[in-house]
Amino acid sequence: MKKLLLSCFFIFPVAVSFSQTNVYHKFPTNNAIWKIDWWVNFFDNNMNCCCGLAAEYNYVINGDTTINMTIYKKINRWGITYMPGCFNGNPLPGYGYMGALRDDTIQKKIFFRLPNSSSDTLLYNFNLNVGDTVKSFLSSLDCNNGQIVAIDSILIGNNYRKRFKLSCNPTYIIEGIGATTGLLEKFGSFETAGDLLCFSVNNQTLYPNNNTCQPLAANPVQKIDLELKLSPNPFTTETLLTIGEPQHNASLSLYNMYGQEVRRISSISGKEVKIRRDGLPAGVYLIRFTSGYSHAVKVIIAD
Repeated sequence: MKKLLLSCFFIFPVAVSFSQTNVYHKFPTNNAIWKIDWWVNFFDNNMNCCCGLAAEYNYVINGDTTINMTIYKKINRWGITYMPGCFNGNPLPGYGYMGALRDDTIQKKIFFRLPNSSSDTLLYNFNLNVGDTVKSFLSSLDCNNGQIVAIDSILIGNNYRKRFKLSCNPTYIIEGIGATTGLLEKFGSFETAGDLLCFSVNNQTLYPNNNTCQPLAANPVQKIDLELKLSPNPFTTETLLTIGEPQHNASLSLYNMYGQEVRRISSISGKEVKIRRDGLPAGVYLIRFTSGYSHAVKVIIAD
């Protein structure tokens, strides 16, 4: 009897977890925020390297709209652009009303109506199996004819949801959230790539789990006029970063060319910051300096 009870104890939570993934988890209907970092890696017409963090922004649900007697959710985007010179001064990648989203809970598909379009386009299909080809408006040239290579579950809040792994790594698609590259960002793109930092509903961060992620303020003030100087650059053991004006409680992040944060310095005050090599591999890195809504980026080279 003890062995039987022990077996039941372990089988029950597994059965509950499995049953949760069989329940389709709908997209939110209001009070949802997707926070995205947008990275670029290309050369402009003057052969200047547009490399690193180009923008950060939020997607939000901004009420309903009715199209052909069908209710859609209006999706807005706002954020901050860090490299306007790479894009002829135009807002990147575009802010304001982005389109309308429709969740077909019967087909388990997400459709999107672009502004000025007369038809829907498919964003996500959560009714796929391993080996199926992913057909989506978000498929990039680098991820054309991508396939589902694995399906598992991930804990989102108090429930397990289905997670689909695409062949163009490292993209996953999660029920009720979208892709880990972002809500409307292309899958597996090389020159431009989105990164879903967090997803929240009703001010509760659901992805990543147990993580606090503050969304950008609505219509943030864009200031990218901080002047940064590095000496020496390239550097071998250490370099001195000089900021054009005194700072208080600023922060600095160092990213490699894959967009991975490899170093962070917080609580910066004054006009100078010493950056030590400390085992950093040789290569090209991007410094992102943040002070309130003021931002600046600088390329640094470790010999």
